Amino acid sequence: MMMVSDKKSDDVGIKLIETESPIMVNGKKIMMEEQRQGQLRSFNPKTEAGTQYLLNEFKTKDGVIIENLTYSTNSFNQAFEKLQ
Repeated sequence: MMMVSDKKSDDVGIKLIETESPIMVNGKKIMMEEQRQGQLRSFNPKTEAGTQYLLNEFKTKDGVIIENLTYSTNSFNQAFEKLQ
């Protein structure tokens, strides 16, 4: 689960752990903070630049490759607009 927000108060999970290494997103390393709650793990970009890069990839590409897994971006823009 990837979570992106520009609000510092949008924190989910119980324990915030900074990952020791960046995560590869479409061939670019992005520093992430990891949150764990039981078996659920979510990753949040650590910097504003990382957040903008991740959002741009989902908004403009047909798919986003995160650590060798490809995620479809079909309907991402429509869903993102509904959230705003």
